Amino acid sequence: TTLHGTTGGITVDEFFDKNMLLTRAHVISPAMDVIAYPTYATTPDGHIISSFRSIVHQPVTAPALQLDLAVTYQTISSFHIPATIHYDLKNIGQFDFVLSQCSVVTVFSTAKQ
Repeated sequence: TTLHGTTGGITVDEFFDKNMLLTRAHVISPAMDVIAYPTYATTPDGHIISSFRSIVHQPVTAPALQLDLAVTYQTISSFHIPATIHYDLKNIGQFDFVLSQCSVVTVFSTAKQ
């Protein structure tokens, strides 16, 4: 299954497998062209994204760069939220982000349905 959308000079195509898991996303704007390939971890609550491998052209005519993002999760108030994010722009630099002392605030609609 493919979803396609355009707005304000940006085109987005999302590709899903038979289980409706996102397998690829392609975003094109006047400034960049990115194709991202997610991978998933399975939890008792379902799938969560564990990493993205992206091919980035910025600007659109530039040579391709590979950007890898990896995520680990923590459970807070029964929600899976990122605990660490590893950012690796191949041959350029790596960054590790650690999220600590996080909290989850939920907002529920009080409108009658």
